[in-house]
Amino acid sequence: MARNINVELLGGNVCTLAVRPDMTIRELKEEVKAFHPSEDEITRILSTVEFFLHGEKLNDLQTTVSESILDSANMQVIFYVKPAIQCVNRYGHMVAELHDVRIPSTQAFIGPQAFAGCHCLLRLVIPESVTDIGDFAFAVCTSLTSLTIPESVTQIGDCAFACCSSLTSLTIPASVTRIGNFAFDECSSLTSLTIPESVTRIGDDAFAGCTSLTSLTIPESVTQIGDSAFACCSSLTSLTIPASVTRIGDDAFAGCSSLTSLTIPESVTQIGHKAFSGCSSLTSVTIPESVTQIGDYAFDGCSSLTSLTIPESVTQIGHKPFSGCSSLTSVTIPESVTQLGIGAFVNAPR
Repeated sequence: MARNINVELLGGNVCTLAVRPDMTIRELKEEVKAFHPSEDEITRILSTVEFFLHGEKLNDLQTTVSESILDSANMQVIFYVKPAIQCVNRYGHMVAELHDVRIPSTQAFIGPQAFAGCHCLLRLVIPESVTDIGDFAFAVCTSLTSLTIPESVTQIGDCAFACCSSLTSLTIPASVTRIGNFAFDECSSLTSLTIPESVTRIGDDAFAGCTSLTSLTIPESVTQIGDSAFACCSSLTSLTIPASVTRIGDDAFAGCSSLTSLTIPESVTQIGHKAFSGCSSLTSVTIPESVTQIGDYAFDGCSSLTSLTIPESVTQIGHKPFSGCSSLTSVTIPESVTQLGIGAFVNAPR
């Protein structure tokens, strides 16, 4: 005769399940895993089930459930989800249908590729216990729309949220000191971003391809903007680079076609290759006295740029730095320049 036992889900809800005494523990586990939890519970795809009697876990070798177990008031069935560190698709788990992830509060580290490719993931809760989000941890989670990273996290790994194309909002806490390379690359729905004062370096391609990003605040703590860090952020209209930055990397803002004006602070000494290439709406730019090098193709294709003053501090100008600046009518090159690259003003008005 079938009897009802409790099924305690991770969220605290208790449901009942009809169980026959002749069922093996393994069969009972399959029955529990087949149970459909509500939307508020973690999806059963990656679940494991444990049974406890008088506080002791039963194992699969138990032949049958037996009447004595069913009669016990202390019988409890707990619906678990494996810790994130074990739920890694590179180990063969089928994670494509995972909708809701709540990482256990015992977890300190989310491993590389832990949930990469979970295309159906809609909601993610990262607990305060997590300090490090590994490389590719949530890459290509294309249905994830919002994300809150807790104050405990200090590092966001390379490609951690790359290609999360539905992510519209993001909160990076003041605890984060490092944003890895490609961390939010191709998050094409992200509209605004505030980087906290704790961050000192923005990795290469960290926000490249965030084509919906319209505003950006870079804090005074940042000293380096990596190569291609904001490349192809085609909706970015305004930008303030803080006085702490000493180097603007290669391709850092290349393809930011909506950027209209730019002030480079006195702290910057080097403008990388193609740093502002393809910023076709850029009408004015201020290069400070601190800059000594302007890289190859630095302002290539800035077709709306009308005038430019190069300061006395500059000694090297790379190849074709102003090629395709078709609206540039005046430019002043100081006597300090000892090296002028090939085709410096090719396809610019003479």
